[in-house]
Amino acid sequence: MEIPFWKSILKKKLTFEQEVTQFLSETALFENRTKRVLKEIASLVHPRNYSEGEEIFRQGEAGAGLYLIMEGRVDISSNKDGVSMKLADLPKGAFFGELSLFTNKFLATGFAYIESPQFCYLLLYL
Repeated sequence: MEIPFWKSILKKKLTFEQEVTQFLSETALFENRTKRVLKEIASLVHPRNYSEGEEIFRQGEAGAGLYLIMEGRVDISSNKDGVSMKLADLPKGAFFGELSLFTNKFLATGFAYIESPQFCYLLLYL
């Protein structure tokens, strides 16, 4: 059911923090966290825009953080002995790179690139 025209005009646009907090609450990794915890996590998030075909990370690089896919799709592939293999095709709402939040020794086992133009959030680890 569509929102009536007049309601869509009056609908408040979410702030960056509110948008991220809402997104986090809808992901499996953070769905059972309190609003306070989600706001704290949202304060660590940085927006990143990527173009179609752009690499996000390369195989063997240390992880930068957790990526939250807000728009578009991401392909994750691995290359071993000259053979490329697709590991995942992640849609809007998915996340990847979560292991980098738990260890600073995590190295990417594959590489990720943008399948379609998109907007990601990057949750940096400290």
